[in-house]
Amino acid sequence: MCEQFDFGYIDINRTPNVDKEDFMQINFSELTVPQSDACVIFVNKDFEFNGLAASINKEIDTDLHAVFQNANFKAAVGTSLEILAPAGVSFERLIVIGLGDKDLNEQDNVELGAAVCAKLLNSGSNNAFITADFIGADATLIAEGALLRSYRFDKYKTKNNEKNKPSLTSLTVMTNDLEGSGDRFSERSKVIDGVF
Repeated sequence: MCEQFDFGYIDINRTPNVDKEDFMQINFSELTVPQSDACVIFVNKDFEFNGLAASINKEIDTDLHAVFQNANFKAAVGTSLEILAPAGVSFERLIVIGLGDKDLNEQDNVELGAAVCAKLLNSGSNNAFITADFIGADATLIAEGALLRSYRFDKYKTKNNEKNKPSLTSLTVMTNDLEGSGDRFSERSKVIDGVF
């Protein structure tokens, strides 16, 4: 089941310099292993996987802990590691985001969403699926951070090359609280409307 939240809440008349097509699509869905595009999982400083990330770790035919060690990945908050075409799964890339070892607050969740978006915005992937079931996760705030980070203002660029536009157009946050996350995001989208 997937609930879609389009950008009808953004009043284009109040934000005339922003084209609706430039906004990234935000979706919420139930937790399931993605079958395409990019998948984002989170890991703490002890390299422990929780929830769906643990299931994905089992499906991948690669020792992720060895990859972390070889890449000198320490899983500090907001740091990332990209693994292209991981064996054993059908999605095209795996993004691992570090959680560090502290208790996550609201701001941390927003910044994690922004970190995901920054990593994937020009990656070549059109869609991304985020596993938001780790300890301290807030799917609504992760989606908010990603959407805020996706903002671009190109109106006055002398050359607006289509090739320079971000590849990422859709982001799906997978959560156990599908309905609640969607409702809260609809409320918080009013703040995003003001920013845009």
